[in-house]
Amino acid sequence: MKCTNCQGEWIPPQNVSLSKCPFCQTDIIQALNTKTADLTPEVILRNMLTVYGMELLQNEQRLSAMIADLLAHDKKTKKLLLFSVKEKVPQQMAAFAESDQRELKLQALQHHLHEDAFLHEDAARQIINIWDLALELEEPDESFEIVWKLGYCGFRNSKGKMITPFKYEVAGKFSNGLAWVELNEKFGFIDKSGKEVVQLKYDRFELFSHDKDEDHQFSEGLTIVKLNFKYGYIDKKGIEIIQLKYSNAGSFKEGLATVKQLKWGFVDKYGKEVIPLIYDNINTFNENFAPVCFDNKWGFVNNIGKKISLLIYDEVFSFSEGLAGVKLNTKWGFIDKNGVEITTIKYDNVYGFSNGLSYVEMNEKFGFIDKYGQEVISLKYDKYDRYNHFINLYKYPFFEGLTIVALNGKLGYIDKIGNEISPLKYDEAYSFSEGLAVVKLNSKYGFLDKTGNEIIPLKYSNAGSFNEGLATVKHLKWGFVDKYGKEVIPLKYDEAYSFSEGLADVKLNFKYGCIDKKGIEIISIKYEERINFNRGLALVKLNSKYGYIDKTGIEIIPIKYEERINFNRGLALVKLNSKYGYIDNAGIEIIPIKYEEEIKFDEDIFLVLLNDKYGFIDLTGKVIIPLKYDHADPFCDGLARVQLNDKWGFIDKTGNDKIPLKYDFANSFNWDFAVVRLNGKKGFINKRGDIVIPIIYEDAKDSEYYLADVKLKGEWLSVDLGNYLDELRF
Repeated sequence: MKCTNCQGEWIPPQNVSLSKCPFCQTDIIQALNTKTADLTPEVILRNMLTVYGMELLQNEQRLSAMIADLLAHDKKTKKLLLFSVKEKVPQQMAAFAESDQRELKLQALQHHLHEDAFLHEDAARQIINIWDLALELEEPDESFEIVWKLGYCGFRNSKGKMITPFKYEVAGKFSNGLAWVELNEKFGFIDKSGKEVVQLKYDRFELFSHDKDEDHQFSEGLTIVKLNFKYGYIDKKGIEIIQLKYSNAGSFKEGLATVKQLKWGFVDKYGKEVIPLIYDNINTFNENFAPVCFDNKWGFVNNIGKKISLLIYDEVFSFSEGLAGVKLNTKWGFIDKNGVEITTIKYDNVYGFSNGLSYVEMNEKFGFIDKYGQEVISLKYDKYDRYNHFINLYKYPFFEGLTIVALNGKLGYIDKIGNEISPLKYDEAYSFSEGLAVVKLNSKYGFLDKTGNEIIPLKYSNAGSFNEGLATVKHLKWGFVDKYGKEVIPLKYDEAYSFSEGLADVKLNFKYGCIDKKGIEIISIKYEERINFNRGLALVKLNSKYGYIDKTGIEIIPIKYEERINFNRGLALVKLNSKYGYIDNAGIEIIPIKYEEEIKFDEDIFLVLLNDKYGFIDLTGKVIIPLKYDHADPFCDGLARVQLNDKWGFIDKTGNDKIPLKYDFANSFNWDFAVVRLNGKKGFINKRGDIVIPIIYEDAKDSEYYLADVKLKGEWLSVDLGNYLDELRF
């Protein structure tokens, strides 16, 4: 069992209906109950099964008691679920979870509830759907990895089993049970069984991300997709919930999403345009209100489209903790959700509220106001952004409860009520990290705690913030101290970097390596460049050669290659003995290292040079277009520019002359057209090879935005190539 409060784990006692966490003494039911009114029934049930385990399904009395408690706020759903326990629905569904005939058995169970248990068809369907989602106790999203083979990727689960073939050109991580995949420039989604639950037919989709490290492609159950220049929304089964008819669209937030058709408005999850598409610009909802703009003036609407303020402001911020910053005639202030100005619009700058306070600036001095507009911290401090040592000082000022302030060129820290917890005397100050902050005074660095005490003396010539319990410090050389100031790793390195996942990069005698928290060299200090691990591997340089090592220092890809190795689609171009080839991420040579020029890889075809002739090979190294050309470019949109016997043209992927090799010269295609030269004259062709601008001009320049310049009798003329676009519909 796992406590949802402190994350402690233990084996639960037998035959006990309610238990407390032995670590933090939290009542488990109480922990599960937290904010249940804001959760869907399936999430509540899933949390319950995560904590108590699947064996809970075998104890009907205990299971019923928990459902009654956890769903007390939703009497209708509670009644249905209690009935389902009586009919042994969850037990049966769990039993055939891995069955090949699972879908048929689900239908049969739903039919039983409807016909034999006399439930309404909708109620029977609801029971099956809730338990179906609740019993999804599958592998977590992060346990799946993307693996590559011959330039294509697939997915492997934690047991080492491939759930898809190696068939996709690009793919993204699993999030909310689905992963996006791309093939032939079309996007779709797969589930954890590898099934393509959303057909690969879309030109684009959106990754809604609340932070940059985690993809949340389905925002509130829907994601944006694009097809034929139109946007709409699909659900996780690929059903188009909102018609693809908009010229632009944004993510769902608080039940509404921004959409555009000439003008902007909002739709709900059923596609109803609840706020008319009449605005020039808008932003997403936050705290039930959204900024809207008309005729360059901003205001706010609520979630039924009612204006709460006149559209009179030059700029606005979204609501934060019940208030929003507004700008009028170069000055800022705040309004509440009734549109009432709670402060005079007089500040030079403001930011949103955080923990009841907002940064405000006036006459190059700053302080903080509360939600009543009172200046609780006087506007007496100087701006401090000389080094940008801290994260979002003005937007999120009180990092770990304290913020840096400057006065008369000196720095210190204040708390949320304006108390100066340290004297304003330091030359430099940094944000708190793990309870301590780096400060500098008279060219010496040390550390303060949150009471302002210099917990580690200011005696070092440099220092870095704490990370994983240790911080870098320098006194002639670099080393590490703990939070008591003990130099736990000797100050002997030329450079040292923060710990990450138990390892830290260090430099000694112009060489790099990695040490653990005891100072033991895990990666020998012998490499010529700093070591940066990514997904457990690091590119390293030794004796001017490159390769990859793992976190134990083992060479995964031999350190023998002459240039840096960068992987793309699981393949990397490598150079050895002045020849080029490709290896996969296991170090196996996929394309033999024998070619004379850097190999260009596009559209699954490699452009190679051997014996001074160009040709094309596939992902297995097989020659698919003979190496006979004097010059060639990589394929783009199915065509490649080539030269043979002083004539230029374009070939397709079978090697056929799509555009005959008859020109004295041909430029690459640009905006669907290419300049060609024949008998000293220039003109334009399209991708079908048709001459769209006669080859009669003295000179011609590549098109830009379908506009081109041509020269005739010494004068330049402009030609609109857009008139010929219909020629391209082939």
